Amino acid sequence: MRTLPASVSAGLAVDPVSLFGAGSDGHVYAFDKRTGLVLWSNQYEEEFSAPPIVAGDHVYFGSRAGTVRALNVKTGQLAWQYKTRGAIEGPVAVSDNVVYFGSADGNVYAFSEIRSKLLWHRRTGAAVQAVAAVPNGVLAASLDNFAYLLSLNKGSLVWRRQLPGRILSRPITAADAALFTPFSTDQAIVLNLRDGKTANTLMLGEENSSAAAPISVNGLVLITIPHGLLAFSAPH
Repeated sequence: MRTLPASVSAGLAVDPVSLFGAGSDGHVYAFDKRTGLVLWSNQYEEEFSAPPIVAGDHVYFGSRAGTVRALNVKTGQLAWQYKTRGAIEGPVAVSDNVVYFGSADGNVYAFSEIRSKLLWHRRTGAAVQAVAAVPNGVLAASLDNFAYLLSLNKGSLVWRRQLPGRILSRPITAADAALFTPFSTDQAIVLNLRDGKTANTLMLGEENSSAAAPISVNGLVLITIPHGLLAFSAPH
């Protein structure tokens, strides 16, 4: 067991060697997965709200103050940071050395790690809770009840689709579809990534809704509901 001065506030991430987390007191940590020893830690003057993500040599943290930080997984050294005007609530998405993230300021951002500069940002109708990189763009889930697909290179709008509730979590994505779990509705919605049209609807049951991100494992789609867990066979 490893005791910390404050609770881990935003989930954990792993790579082959380390376990990464951020405390509610602004500490970020890397632990040895085998021994639990602290490999490195940094202190920041802000609370971290987004689940960390590991991609390549970096681990990414998002804060309530609106900052995304990329840290070296081995040393904790800051590679870059970018400040938005709203909290970062969802994990970043990384594709081809570009980091995509959403902010409570209503924007989706694309940051080039090679060029160390912002490539573009695109406004949505409300706070952006989650993003996901897919083959034909970047998906954004906004509190305006819309899912957006933006082009990877310029952030141009490919399509947007209104869903029957607010989207609080990251969707499950596949090559041609994405599954969303809108809050305050008894449905999970599968959208076709080509045109944004509804491809399927999963009924969760009366008065059931899910605010947590669905997951896909061993051929099943798992969705949490207030008093249980639902499992659906994944489409082939």
